[in-house]
Amino acid sequence: MPGGGIAVELKFKAKIMDEAAIDRTLVRIAHEILEKNDGTDDL
Repeated sequence: MPGGGIAVELKFKAKIMDEAAIDRTLVRIAHEILEKNDGTDDL
């Protein structure tokens, strides 16, 4: 491989979450972080 890189072959097994599900999950995680820290002042 040019430049001394490593070639990797990835196989697609299954789609666990679609784009909308990932967006909802990230929003939910962000809200959990804000709730546990009583806002953004100490982040």
